[in-house]
Amino acid sequence: MVIAGEAETGIPDDKRFAVELEFVQCLANPHYLNWLAQQRFLDDACFLNYLRYLQYWKEEPYVQYIIYPHALKMLDLLQSPEFRAAIVNPAYKEHVHSQQLFFWQHWRTNRLREAAQLKEVLATPAE
Repeated sequence: MVIAGEAETGIPDDKRFAVELEFVQCLANPHYLNWLAQQRFLDDACFLNYLRYLQYWKEEPYVQYIIYPHALKMLDLLQSPEFRAAIVNPAYKEHVHSQQLFFWQHWRTNRLREAAQLKEVLATPAE
């Protein structure tokens, strides 16, 4: 993936970095995705190319700046025509939002349970 520089964009690299980071993180919000779909941005070939370009945020060293990891999942989902068509539906938007909530609500409990199970497995003597 070739990342555009200041010569191609006319925007200083540090400003473009901040703007692109903020935009990518906004993608974690299903309400924003719904708005983009309603405004027909998700039907625009140039916008879809921009979303493909932003895939570099999933790689080092850029990924370390992402605060909302769901943004990267949404960036992947936005590559799918089926997801882009579905997110325009308010009911689907609410479904995605509730799934995010459930994930965060139970994330710590699930990780603690997995850690306890791993500890049991490691404590069991090999036969």
